[in-house]
Amino acid sequence: MQITSTYTVGEPQADGRCYVKEVHTSDDGRVFPYEYLWDGVLLPQLVMEERAKLIDAELLAREVARLAVVGTEVPWKKYDFLNLFTSIERVAIRGAAETDDYVLDFIEMMKDSGGVYKSLARQGLLYLAHIGVLTFDRAESIWERM
Repeated sequence: MQITSTYTVGEPQADGRCYVKEVHTSDDGRVFPYEYLWDGVLLPQLVMEERAKLIDAELLAREVARLAVVGTEVPWKKYDFLNLFTSIERVAIRGAAETDDYVLDFIEMMKDSGGVYKSLARQGLLYLAHIGVLTFDRAESIWERM
């Protein structure tokens, strides 16, 4: 992340201090304005440069954190996932599990898991549509609601 910074010093106030306005702009267009009363001790240029470093470090830390979670999924609670189906669909799925090992495997995996992940649910939904327990439109509708 690249930060471009400028500052302006205003007119002296009655107590001799001056308002300093900093504007820091990231390379993606975000603007970070700061304003403070300068007492004449620290040079505004130095204050601005240090603040720019802090902003840059914070933006970098946020980007690192964002990249760490990209591609991860928050699992659905099994109950919430099952509530996406109608009661008729749930009964049909249980019935299909009695004769179809793939449906049984899908149900067993849900029982054994801590939650239901969208990426894994898609395979089960498509299989249920393939064997006619759900329509493909209904399977897609459930998956999109996740």
